Amino acid sequence: MIGTIVHYDSALQAIYDGYLEAKDKDEEYTWDVIFHRVLEDGKPLWESYFNKKKINQIRKDYENVGQLHKFAQEYMNDARDLATAKFKIDKLQHHDYQFVSSNKQAYIRDNDKIIPVNVYIGVDLAYESNAHNDFQVIMVTAVDSEKNFYILDYYHEHLPLYEMPQKIFEYAKMYSPVRRVNVEHVGAQGIIKDSVNKMGGFDRKMAPGIARGVRPPNGIKKEDRLESALCPIVNRGKLFHRKIHQEIVDEMFHFPKGKNDDLLDGLWYSVVNARSPLSKSFSSDKFDVEKSDRRKKSKKSIVRSWITGQRT
Repeated sequence: MIGTIVHYDSALQAIYDGYLEAKDKDEEYTWDVIFHRVLEDGKPLWESYFNKKKINQIRKDYENVGQLHKFAQEYMNDARDLATAKFKIDKLQHHDYQFVSSNKQAYIRDNDKIIPVNVYIGVDLAYESNAHNDFQVIMVTAVDSEKNFYILDYYHEHLPLYEMPQKIFEYAKMYSPVRRVNVEHVGAQGIIKDSVNKMGGFDRKMAPGIARGVRPPNGIKKEDRLESALCPIVNRGKLFHRKIHQEIVDEMFHFPKGKNDDLLDGLWYSVVNARSPLSKSFSSDKFDVEKSDRRKKSKKSIVRSWITGQRT
């Protein structure tokens, strides 16, 4: 198979990523891979035909017409120009942790370790939801003591606005305990507040802060708001997502010129006031959900306001 990588989700990119992973683990790989760029370690690959001056001129020509990513694709065998991309999506981390909760504390776990986390939900509402409008978004994010952020789940569908309160509470119950639910403070948020006021006290406590809303900072464009808050997390390798969450990677890849940024907006609402837990990760063999519940059942619970999510 011979080709040029023009999209990060292409078959060629998957083959190359698999090859690098196998090489890193010193394992055999299905494909024999030969990979080259027009410039390697700053030196032209084929200097007699593409010398450095010619390569720089080609790059400049692409840059002048706002198509620098095309140079990265066609000449550097890279689906994105990492030098100019806002989100360095090669810094994204994958995770396959299972969510569990015990004694009103959230954890994520695998076979080896348990990580205490605080869970936050960000909600980006769309006034109208059909094939031609924005999506409704519910973003469930966890943060650990090292300020690593984990996308646990998200909802990204066209749904009538009046059905969103029920959907939000479904996710809040699924990932309880939730420290706070941040809903965009716009006119549509009033529908959420009205629905919450009709609920019983127990249901309200499942989604603290949902009725209060979060207002984006005045005078700052959405693009700048998303970039300033999310790029540092992504570009420092502090954001973990599941491999099935390709839609949010797509939005990062095309940012800020993408057609949609609903998921990035939902992610912003979920991390904007997130606080890390104090507890560090520990070995999974020291964790037993049932025993932990029985041992700590008599301890006094922390009471949080369903309006603000703060301790009372």
